[in-house]
Amino acid sequence: MRVDINAIQKVYRRYAQGYDVYFGALLQPGRKAIIEKMHCHPFDKVVAMYVVSVAPHPARLVSEMRRVCRPGGELFIVNHFQHANPVVGGLERLFAPLSRLMGFHPDFSLENFLRESGLDVAERTPVNALGYWTLLRARNGKTAAGLGASRTAAA
Repeated sequence: MRVDINAIQKVYRRYAQGYDVYFGALLQPGRKAIIEKMHCHPFDKVVAMYVVSVAPHPARLVSEMRRVCRPGGELFIVNHFQHANPVVGGLERLFAPLSRLMGFHPDFSLENFLRESGLDVAERTPVNALGYWTLLRARNGKTAAGLGASRTAAA
């Protein structure tokens, strides 16, 4: 499913003034969990939090994460993916047409994302309220040949 970037921008403009009030406490456990798991050293981890299902091209986002991460480093993603429970997943599919208003795709498929991005997940952990969001950890398998200095970036 393609993301309508204009609709996403409109939604986030509406949310911007009170984003931390609306979502801060709800999303903070996922932020905290990912920071604790990272055990950071300079230039070895890249994180994308709550952006994969709103990115116009999620596979490109992962490609950029790989590019800026040192060889053998780790990629961390926290995002919502369609729930495995058939009842919850059915409700998410029912609400999918409203994604323009909600600012994300409730029916965003983890399986499709992994297939399209080629991400090799080493760990999958439920986070936040009722484990509704998922923390993914993957190793950056690119080689050091031909690369310059290691860099990090927040996606």
